[in-house]
Amino acid sequence: NQLDQTTDSWAVFGQSTWNMTDTTRLTFGLRYTEEDKGAYQLAHAGDFVERNKEPSLNPLVNAISQTVLEFTNHSFNPSDPGMTRNEDSLTWSLNMQHNLSKNNMIYASASTGFKAGGYNSWFMGQAGGLGADSLDASFDEEEVLTYELGSKMLFLRGAAEVNVAYFHMKYDDLQAAIFNGNTSFVVQNAAKATSQGVEIDARWRATENITFAGSLGWVDFKFDEFPNQACTSDQFIASREAAYQAALNGPGGVPEAAGVSLLYIPPHCSEAGVNDLKGRTSANTPEYQANLLANYFLPLGSYDLDFTLNLNWSDTAYRQDDLDPIALSDELLTVNLTIVLGNEEGLWDVALIGKNITDEVSSNWSNDTPLFPGSHDYTMNPPRSFELRARMHF
Repeated sequence: NQLDQTTDSWAVFGQSTWNMTDTTRLTFGLRYTEEDKGAYQLAHAGDFVERNKEPSLNPLVNAISQTVLEFTNHSFNPSDPGMTRNEDSLTWSLNMQHNLSKNNMIYASASTGFKAGGYNSWFMGQAGGLGADSLDASFDEEEVLTYELGSKMLFLRGAAEVNVAYFHMKYDDLQAAIFNGNTSFVVQNAAKATSQGVEIDARWRATENITFAGSLGWVDFKFDEFPNQACTSDQFIASREAAYQAALNGPGGVPEAAGVSLLYIPPHCSEAGVNDLKGRTSANTPEYQANLLANYFLPLGSYDLDFTLNLNWSDTAYRQDDLDPIALSDELLTVNLTIVLGNEEGLWDVALIGKNITDEVSSNWSNDTPLFPGSHDYTMNPPRSFELRARMHF
């Protein structure tokens, strides 16, 4: 398997600010981007011989590659349809700010953005197909329209600061990675989505030695369209069983049913729309998150002692793109503590750093185990750890 890609891109952008009054200003930005891409992509199954790079002529080897590894032998080049991409995009931003007072600024903004399209490094054949279509090897650009309202406020003669923002984002042709069920992910323009939320962050220097900071976030992410996400393990097994039973009751009987069950692969389930995520959230998107930090600074003659306590809380979240219930993580609170001793000139310091000191067990990623339907892999967050660090500045 090999993907060689070339990219040529250029952009021109500008930004201008109009001071409408002493307290109100309007900023407008414009950006034009062009991007040209071309790619060579090839994949084939070879005989199990050392250092062999030639395509196999063995029907059994090719059959295994199509049913188990789910790819079709092919060789694409930039002259093939879809293997040359020419994209241009005009994006803009508009931002208005108004000072209600010297300590309170409100703003409203709107902007557009895009993420360029590209090619999958590992092209998978379409479900049930024995041929490879170069048009299926690439994916298109993603576009987003964003609105934001917010305020930045100072209190207590600047000792306290609070920032509040509401955002609303509309995605079109959202690029989504879809697990093929066996060996890899395929990026497709599979979805439309809306994300909105509120972010609040604050800082307060209570005394010369004590500082508090914190943040709170609420996110409401929903897919407006996503009909063909990969099926969960249970959905795939049930869908394959339904296909087997339908064939078993047909004219072909047991032989045909056995063949249907053997050749039924995860893309069949995905393309049937079994796991339609319309109206649901996305992976790794907890609805609520919060962070709290407390810092105490203690001068000790010619030395400084610094304590920092950090609490991070996260709501429940799916850790797998197909939103398999087995990958729904619990709420998580992690506690980190850092103690730093250094000289007052800042020439050196020694620190004791404790991470996840309550030793919470949690995962941040999950996926179906390749080639073993019903099994799952997990990536776990680091356990409790302590680190001793020494630094010297020259």
